[in-house]
Amino acid sequence: MKRKLLAVLMSAAVLASVPVCLSSCGGRSYADSIISEIDQKNYAEALEIYRTKGVKAEDQDRFAVELRSRVTEAVSAYAANDLDYESVTSLIETVKSFDLPGIADAIASSERYAGNLNYSKDGYERGVASFNSEDYISAYSYFKRVLEADANYASAEQYLTQSVDKFCAGVTERTNASVAEGKYDEAIDYLTQTLAVSGFNQAADEMVRSLLDTTRIQAIMLHAQEFEAGGDLSGAINYLSAAKNDYDVENSPEINEYQTRLTDQYIADKLAEANKLADEGNYDAAVRILDDANVLVPSDHFTAASARIARLKPVYLRELECMESNRFESGRGEKIVDTYNNTYPTENLYFLSGKKGLLRRDIGYAGFALGGKYTTLKGVIAIDSLSDDTTGVMKIEGDGKVLYTIDLSRSTAPVELNIDVSKVGILNVSVDAEDTGTIYVILSNIRFIKA
Repeated sequence: MKRKLLAVLMSAAVLASVPVCLSSCGGRSYADSIISEIDQKNYAEALEIYRTKGVKAEDQDRFAVELRSRVTEAVSAYAANDLDYESVTSLIETVKSFDLPGIADAIASSERYAGNLNYSKDGYERGVASFNSEDYISAYSYFKRVLEADANYASAEQYLTQSVDKFCAGVTERTNASVAEGKYDEAIDYLTQTLAVSGFNQAADEMVRSLLDTTRIQAIMLHAQEFEAGGDLSGAINYLSAAKNDYDVENSPEINEYQTRLTDQYIADKLAEANKLADEGNYDAAVRILDDANVLVPSDHFTAASARIARLKPVYLRELECMESNRFESGRGEKIVDTYNNTYPTENLYFLSGKKGLLRRDIGYAGFALGGKYTTLKGVIAIDSLSDDTTGVMKIEGDGKVLYTIDLSRSTAPVELNIDVSKVGILNVSVDAEDTGTIYVILSNIRFIKA
């Protein structure tokens, strides 16, 4: 407590209390009687003597010294816990009631000191009670109040430090218990609520914030790993991106390193998947995969691979504009079977037919502008099982020159086309039925390789 101030007060009292005889020549003085009553705590009697008998003028200075001495001793006793605050205040109020010149000012410092002591003692007791009941925030508040009133209160300083330590230890213990059981949401909710009250101390507040960040990062990592374990890399990457934004952990090295590893793996997997599809001729599917992947994880690797596959991707017959045609139609949207019982996918599927009646011959044809952009025509032709038992001829011409011809009948086996169309401007395909009946030619997956 305030030992220095107490020492000053004691020194002043000692220097002022020069041995003086307050007795009159005929015996004991009224001043002696008043002091005697005060020493016995008979304050009312002391005041009564003072009011009825008074103190001689020549005794007043010495009387004032005795009163100041009694107040100083009482405050010292209170500081040493040998006297209660009520006794001190009763003495001080009694002394102030004596209308001695300057007496109130003379004991003012002692009165203030006693008030500070009372404030400190009360706060200390409340702080200890709160500490023992594990209410460390309240305890900290009380001990801080004590130290603001008395900076030299050593035990209060110790309790103040221990209150912070105990608070932090309790928060850490409870958080770790929830995390050990995998209850991350519970731990995060608890820490979020605790953060609302942890501002009572900077160190405690920083500890709670750090623990909350750590717990959130652990929870985010665990959830992302669940996506990864299920083979959903895109889900893991999406989740990490959202979580980093939602929980303000963009600067977490652990999350960033993990997300980088996932991203690299995702890019490698999607490139391999797209290349496999391209090798199988599924160029459109390969490009779609790369474009979708590039939305989730923008990457020059995806852009370059998509451009490369787009260059390799042939142009399909469905993508070319037919300049003129007759008996040329797209697939019927149903299962197509040829005369050898082979089936064909409905995508990029066309039919070209020729028909001969008794009076009329109807040749099927279709013309396309290639503009010299392609090198090779590929695809499959076959005879539709709906064809009549007739014969015919199919021709493929480029700029008026026959590039390919084949005789047709129900016995014609499927043919894999590989025709040079280099520098061809206009391509014409025709089917002519030579005998009575209709012959349907299946044009499956006809495509043009770019020059």
